[in-house]
Amino acid sequence: MIDAQIETALKLGRPNELMVYLHLPFCSTRCGYCDFYSETDVGEARIDATLRGILREAEWYKNIYPNAHVSSLYLGGGTPSLVPCKLLAPFLGRLARLFAPVNYGAAETSVDVFEWSFEANPESLDPEKLAVLAESGVNRLSLGIQSFEDRFLRALDRQADSSMVRQALEAVQQNGSFQLSLDLMTGLPGQSHVDVAADVHRVLSYAPQHISLYSLTVEQGTPLDRQINEGLVSLGAPSHRDNLWETAAALLRRHGYRQYEISNFCLPGKHARHNSGYWRGRPYIGLGPGAVGTLPLAVASSVVAAEVPAVAPAVNSSARAVRITNPGLLEYLRVMKSQDAPGSAHTLEYLSFQDLLLERFLLGLRTSEGVRLGVCAGEFGIDEAHLRAVLESWEGAPYLDRRSFAAGRAVLRRGGRMLLDRLLPDFAVRLESLVIKSCVSKPGNK
Repeated sequence: MIDAQIETALKLGRPNELMVYLHLPFCSTRCGYCDFYSETDVGEARIDATLRGILREAEWYKNIYPNAHVSSLYLGGGTPSLVPCKLLAPFLGRLARLFAPVNYGAAETSVDVFEWSFEANPESLDPEKLAVLAESGVNRLSLGIQSFEDRFLRALDRQADSSMVRQALEAVQQNGSFQLSLDLMTGLPGQSHVDVAADVHRVLSYAPQHISLYSLTVEQGTPLDRQINEGLVSLGAPSHRDNLWETAAALLRRHGYRQYEISNFCLPGKHARHNSGYWRGRPYIGLGPGAVGTLPLAVASSVVAAEVPAVAPAVNSSARAVRITNPGLLEYLRVMKSQDAPGSAHTLEYLSFQDLLLERFLLGLRTSEGVRLGVCAGEFGIDEAHLRAVLESWEGAPYLDRRSFAAGRAVLRRGGRMLLDRLLPDFAVRLESLVIKSCVSKPGNK
């Protein structure tokens, strides 16, 4: 739980900039492959209570960080587009007043200034809801389509059929207010290279600025996992699934989309700023049932002596950040309806500088930008030459882009990024050898 002492440590963490992730866990049904936290069969009254709870939690965080600049706001799920318009409009209006720039809404605000993303599914998106989103200030829409083929949509237990997908995309185009990101999936049961190419060309016909390309993965305990174990569904050999994904990726690259992260492609300058913040280690607040946030804590050497006693009893001296996980829907609603502090049921995981440094590389090496070695060394108080030596000794070293490495960035060539999961255990072991200095800058203040 976040008690008064930990709240003080959060306040003293003093991030200059924050991102906000808001989780709306509502789904009409649960897709057979999905293991994300979600709730089905939730009526309008419970949705309303959840939105009210989120606003209470948001105001609580705003009091902790009254002066932090919020650079991005992302509403994910679940299916945020399931929220009825009559509840959605006032909810988004309150969020804008809490987190958007002061002059937001006076004129069209570029995603470069404040990126406000909203996830939607085709079956719950229509012109009226798009108008509410645009009028509230949402400027980026992430639409989960996965495929344009009905047989694949049925195999994934998606609620939308191909006609709903097309209608939603046409409505987005007619509205014209959003940067558009589309989710596409490969490796589906019975899918061929011809099927993949057809889906990619249909996606390209709508000219989205951003595309997230995923290969279907089997998560333990999902209905898809059980179907495969019972021999009811076959996905084919891993090499076949990898080739299907590469077919789609090659087509996207050929049409001008830059692969700036393992699963993400964009037109020049249209990368997802919120997700890029995760990969760069930016601090972020998590709001709503099941949401996760990661926030900096006070470092004793960075606060005045009078403040240290309030921090020290609550936080382990090695902790430099905390990962905060919100409870599920029922417990979340209980807390938000009570007189308890909004953070009283949150679960905390303390992160040391070693933890944060490892995460910086685990996430940064997924991207075409990589990790800036000088900046990283300065932030974490380590010797850059030692950091370079660790990278040179790593079994992933042959995949490092040598030109970037000479210029001060650790960047994996595309083939290396695709093998990153296999290369990470060796890197984690080698990174432990780095000596973290006692006097270091706080993570999150960049």
